[in-house]
Amino acid sequence: MTGAASVNGHHANAQHDPLIALAEVERLVGETGLDALGARLSPIREAARGPFRLAVVGALRRGKSHLVNRLAGTEAVPTTGTTIVPITVSPGALGLEVRRADGSVEHRRPEEDGVWSDLVGRRSPGHTGDTSARRRIQSAWLEELELELIDTPGLGEGPRTDAVLETADAFLLVLDASLPLGNDERTLLEGTVGAGRLDAAGVVVTRWERVDAGEREEVWEAIQEELSAISPALQVVADRDGNVRPVRTLVEDLVARAGGEGQRTRRRAWQVVDVLDLLAEALDARIEAESAGEEQRLRELADAERDLERRELDWDRVRIGVERRRLALADRLRERLATSREGIAETLMWELERASDVKKFWRLDLPHRLRRELRTAAKSLDTTLTDGLKRDLAWLDEGLGEQRRRSDLDPGGTGPDTPAVADVRLRDVERWKLYNRLGSGGAMLAASILFPPVAIAIGATAAVSGELTLRGMGEDQRRRLREDLLRTIDGATDEHARAIDERLTAFYDALLTDLDERATARAQARAEALRLPAPSEGGESASELRERARRLRGELIHGLERERAEEVSDDHGDD
Repeated sequence: MTGAASVNGHHANAQHDPLIALAEVERLVGETGLDALGARLSPIREAARGPFRLAVVGALRRGKSHLVNRLAGTEAVPTTGTTIVPITVSPGALGLEVRRADGSVEHRRPEEDGVWSDLVGRRSPGHTGDTSARRRIQSAWLEELELELIDTPGLGEGPRTDAVLETADAFLLVLDASLPLGNDERTLLEGTVGAGRLDAAGVVVTRWERVDAGEREEVWEAIQEELSAISPALQVVADRDGNVRPVRTLVEDLVARAGGEGQRTRRRAWQVVDVLDLLAEALDARIEAESAGEEQRLRELADAERDLERRELDWDRVRIGVERRRLALADRLRERLATSREGIAETLMWELERASDVKKFWRLDLPHRLRRELRTAAKSLDTTLTDGLKRDLAWLDEGLGEQRRRSDLDPGGTGPDTPAVADVRLRDVERWKLYNRLGSGGAMLAASILFPPVAIAIGATAAVSGELTLRGMGEDQRRRLREDLLRTIDGATDEHARAIDERLTAFYDALLTDLDERATARAQARAEALRLPAPSEGGESASELRERARRLRGELIHGLERERAEEVSDDHGDD
């Protein structure tokens, strides 16, 4: 479809500008009276236009606030406590605004004592996760880039980072050079960049003073290698020597790359498609109930409200089933990894044979050689992992798609039957998100899950008492050395297996959280649609409103697919 399209009298060129589609969806939602869906449109509207929004995220005590201040060129946010609400730093007249969950805004003077006490510090039990703040400062750099920086609570603390990222155009993940990549940090990268849900992201590695000077280059290479396994497109900067210029250059590149209308509007378009999908399904339920009469509508409404009440229990059952499948897949991977033990030992013993100084090789070279062998072993697990993930996603697609279907949640076929969750269908937007993780990005996902630990602990060996070659050892020394080597390999493979299990857990948890949120939104919209009174005389029927939603949704998807095809064609033309 090209050019503008007319949708029931409303002129919508949706495939070119999702803001036009958003305005149409707002009208549709307003006419249907589905307030729950209206609430989902507000953040899309807020982020659709205006400054480029860059979220600075990371685990607790990684120096996020300090980095925000250095980028801003001034003390914009406190660094003496823990940030407990998102704080947006934007150019403008000096001031501090605090927005509460009820929509009220309080204006404060940043220089006054105690003004930050409820924004930075320890989260109180009654603190609401919907509070946010905006700090306005004088900054030529921010103003020139039309940029806002968002200082966020630590990953896993306060409001979900996902909620902040929904309205962000890009993010910077702050890592500590002295610490391994954590589970929350890996989950964030895999669920956004690795899954194709957010194209623009950078990583800033700080706290280099905590790493011995002689090890910094080796640590830097290992960090780059691990992050590249998640996504080769990730831009990584080492924040050393107090020079903020390399980080600013990274930010400027993200703004230039992701700040264009194409990148920003594409994300908004998919969010609008998501709402339209929910709207059409809610209207489906209303139409079916109307066709069966008022009595049937009331029965359907009672069922929908019961579904909402028991949703948590239903999802607990699904999570049990997914956990069983995850454990089965983790066991298969662990078994495959264990079979590489002897081969790794033979390779390393062969290299020890040729070492001029076995003690030095054991202490300095063995960690890197062992990690190399684990990487090779991990590649052999790729098919096992991707096949298992695809089977589990297909199981979810089939099992959750049939209302009240009894599904065997045991992959071996011997476990108890458990009812599936009603009204969950992995269609369109969900498939786009999920299969994108296992389609062109499947190898990337597998590599990030199977990646061996960066740091491998190598214990001492009593078999080596001096600077000896292996050929100079006696048979008993060689036997003890091989036993020590096998113990070292066993410890490393166990640690590798634990890391794989943690990453699988994070992947499945993120997947189920997404689906749970989606299922809840669908159930709420369905119940709300069934509660609505019949349309007034002369008003559009539910069927007419549904048709408008479907046509608008089709336009958006058609435009997105065409843009993607044009991008692929341009990429091939550049080769």
